[in-house]
Amino acid sequence: MGKVLDLRQYQEDTLDITMLDGSVVRVKKPTQKLVIKIMAFQGLAEDTAQDKVLAALDDSVLAILSNNADGAKVPKAVVAGLEVVHKLAILRAYTDFIQGVQSDPN
Repeated sequence: MGKVLDLRQYQEDTLDITMLDGSVVRVKKPTQKLVIKIMAFQGLAEDTAQDKVLAALDDSVLAILSNNADGAKVPKAVVAGLEVVHKLAILRAYTDFIQGVQSDPN
């Protein structure tokens, strides 16, 4: 029998994030659009206004959480209710997840 390529194996990995209310968001591997958004946030110049940086952080975290295995749309209020330290932790964990996917896409 020949080899079989099962594309489902590339979609199964998730980053499970336990939210403050105890719910778990199973974030999928990033889309190209999401990677670009995160890279744009990380590339903000040091002289960018603080409110623009925080807005970009919120947008990035919202996009990450909305890229979930359940297809659930995460309300902006959920992200707004998080402390900056939580948002940065989500961004950092997802960046690590992306790097792990790139080094071993299986």
